[in-house]
Amino acid sequence: MTFAVLGTVFNTFAIGICLAILNDFGWFSVTASTSELLLFASLISAVDPVAVIAVFEEMHVNKPLFVTVFGEALFNDAISVVLFGIFKSFALTLTLTSPNSDSNSNLDPDSNSEAAFSKIDYLWGFVAFFAVSFGGVLIGILSAIGCALSTRY
Repeated sequence: MTFAVLGTVFNTFAIGICLAILNDFGWFSVTASTSELLLFASLISAVDPVAVIAVFEEMHVNKPLFVTVFGEALFNDAISVVLFGIFKSFALTLTLTSPNSDSNSNLDPDSNSEAAFSKIDYLWGFVAFFAVSFGGVLIGILSAIGCALSTRY
């Protein structure tokens, strides 16, 4: 689970920061805010393990390794969905409250803009990240227990 969480978060921010740097140098014909670039990065950051799983099936690797890679793939997708939700709310907040089209300055919490995020906004994003991640695991465990009990009796 560590690789899924840390790897996906790292990929998202690495891609988003690289895109923001390229955007600052004018490499894109369309200007985008940092929050919009992070939103896009969250879409493409999840590593798709379909090829790895296909090779594992063909090579007949041991079951624990197959299950571990498959589980990591599920967590990658879940983390990407959570990050997308967080960055979408940030991008929408900046878009709806920004008087101009360039909302990069609104990411500075010390700015006087109405759209500047407070520390509580970042805290809620952090809490939502873990609530959705562990909430999904809890629902999965409860569903598995329910299925096990229903087939046992």
